[in-house]
Amino acid sequence: RSVATIEKGRLGGSLALQPRCHSERKRRISEMLRLRFSMTTLEGRALSRPSKSNDSDPFFRMSSQEIPSRRLYYCSELRAKEGATVAEVVCLGEALIDMVAQQKGVTIAEARGFSPAPGGAPANVAVGVAKLGVRSAFLGKVGADPFGYLLRDTLLQHGVDVGGMRFDEKARTALAFVSLTKEGVPDFIFYRNPSADMLYEPGDVDTHRLRRARIFHFGSISLLDEPVCSATLFALQIARESGALISYDPNMRPALWRSEEEGKQQMEAGMRYADVVKINETELQFLTGVRAPEVGITHLFNRFPQLALAAVTLGEKGCYYATPTRSGTVAGIPVEVVETVGCGDAFVAAMLVQLRKRAKGRDAVRNLSDSDLQRTFIYANAAGAITATRPGAIPALPTDAEVAEMLQRM
Repeated sequence: RSVATIEKGRLGGSLALQPRCHSERKRRISEMLRLRFSMTTLEGRALSRPSKSNDSDPFFRMSSQEIPSRRLYYCSELRAKEGATVAEVVCLGEALIDMVAQQKGVTIAEARGFSPAPGGAPANVAVGVAKLGVRSAFLGKVGADPFGYLLRDTLLQHGVDVGGMRFDEKARTALAFVSLTKEGVPDFIFYRNPSADMLYEPGDVDTHRLRRARIFHFGSISLLDEPVCSATLFALQIARESGALISYDPNMRPALWRSEEEGKQQMEAGMRYADVVKINETELQFLTGVRAPEVGITHLFNRFPQLALAAVTLGEKGCYYATPTRSGTVAGIPVEVVETVGCGDAFVAAMLVQLRKRAKGRDAVRNLSDSDLQRTFIYANAAGAITATRPGAIPALPTDAEVAEMLQRM
């Protein structure tokens, strides 16, 4: 009776997974209860049972309209536990809400209104990978608030495994107010004082998902503050021990830095762990002092010898890429630009999808042929170009079919 009550009251009246027989149905329900109330989500760290009122539980403290989303969450946990879904690409870092100015070419202070849009570079990459047809997971923390639930639901709707997401009862989900220039280039002001993503701890890291990943991706924002910096370094250690390829995006965000020198040190800190790095021209010049991709990337390889592959995005000019023994360029694809928010994340997602297809491990990436490198970055260029033609970040990320269609037209 208690099982039936919980099934109907807390899971929206029916299970998303329909078992074939009564005994199987009972087994599934029992498994779901065990996962929620007594499973150990981390090594040695158990979830606590919620109070009877459920007021303190972020998964239950929602309106009735959000019940279907809760059902999806339960089923995603169940599938992950049963091994039906194993994320090949795991992304760790910030998931936040971009408050985008409704007018283009104005400052944030001049904007008359803002539209909320789910974002955050690692979250964007996770969605981009999933939309391109590869299983992905997101690890990070958001607030137990409407924006946090919106982010979780958005990732779920696009096929991302969110079983490793954590919800903070005290801190809110981060907000980034964004204004766009007439060319569609974003300018950011962040509200994180502190936000939930900054409070992601080593104990929050889902080591089960992390150990099974083929590729681990992270960015520089999660290295700026504690305890999220320690959590990121712990995840990097697990990923390295598990043999995952480590991808890094040194996002340059001066608005979050206490000083320029400290910001540079934290961007460089991530480079020490990376096998693959994506960087833009401005970030390359900031880190190396030179803007020419060939010279700047050589500097990075000399300073960080563990690097297997580096790519420099050049906007409308395309990209430059290099391994320790090979290098090349891919020309840009002419498109009518709406905005550039998310283009770099689309590029990273497409690059990782291609690397998963063409190489197993960092040594294989280091030894990729010229043909494989060209195909990888032609694909990544196309993904970035498609994203530039649409508003928003996550809504603009392309599917594999859309990338293939663009490449056929070239």
